[in-house]
Amino acid sequence: MKNVVLVSEGSPNKLILRKWTMGNKARFSTELSSHPGYAIVRMRGVYRDGIVKNLSYKTDMLGVGLKESALEFEHENGTMSNVSDGFILSASVATVSEGMILSLISRMDINEEDEFNEEKKRLFDALRAATLFSIGPDGRIFSTVAPHLCLGTYPYPCLHLVARGSPNQAVLKHFSDLLNLKESNLPTQGLANKSNCAFRLELSSHPGMGIVPNHHDLATPLGVLKGCLGVSLGLGPVEHALSGTINERNHLILSSQVNGFALCVVNKQLDSGNIVACGAFNELASFEFVFNDDGTISPEPADHLAIGFQVPGKAMFNFT
Repeated sequence: MKNVVLVSEGSPNKLILRKWTMGNKARFSTELSSHPGYAIVRMRGVYRDGIVKNLSYKTDMLGVGLKESALEFEHENGTMSNVSDGFILSASVATVSEGMILSLISRMDINEEDEFNEEKKRLFDALRAATLFSIGPDGRIFSTVAPHLCLGTYPYPCLHLVARGSPNQAVLKHFSDLLNLKESNLPTQGLANKSNCAFRLELSSHPGMGIVPNHHDLATPLGVLKGCLGVSLGLGPVEHALSGTINERNHLILSSQVNGFALCVVNKQLDSGNIVACGAFNELASFEFVFNDDGTISPEPADHLAIGFQVPGKAMFNFT
């Protein structure tokens, strides 16, 4: 199952509703004509804690799944909410940018004392802008503040945290080669690397496939999280696979197009089902991913988890 993200209005991966109604308080199913038999659905079916800066909320990512699990949205005052619980459609981390993941989030209200806090006011303004959506005459759902961006999907399934030992875990094909050429003189943080020691991140667990960048616009800056750069990763053709090397602490460091970036989980939430991306070092993400002796890669503090994918054909929400 693929995540729902913001794409260009001209993208072949944009989502088109099968039926919809216009007007305030209009309700409609998220069943898709662009993907017959499919609809916009909740990825995990369980709301988990999210945080932007010091503001916390509940959230669940959206994906394209079977139409039987279609959500019903109500369009009111510029926002789209899930009819069953009132959670609101929003671009992740309050950022309206191509490639950003779409989620349902709990409502957040600003109280009086916050009105005088300029930083919180800016954050709430960004959060509000990230929840404003409209429906085009062709059935696409687009951002009201950035009409050239609409709901769509990445070309490839995203990289996730899965249970260690899961059939969905990623196993590197060239793991033994990486160990043989392990560089012992790299810095502790591992944010420098030598590209001539890197190996392609081809997978033996998914023949002919590798870990690839999932978005052409590498290092898209996030609007609210200043200085944070990130790239979504996915399961794609091996010819597009990224390269990586290993430092003295057994950490994976990426090279090629994302030279010096490391694996990260935004908000440092090391739970099965959470998305793994890559980014430059900052305080909001966990970068300590280590190699296991079976060729899998785990967060250092959570070796019961490994990076992997929700593979098409597997049961929905199967990260175990």
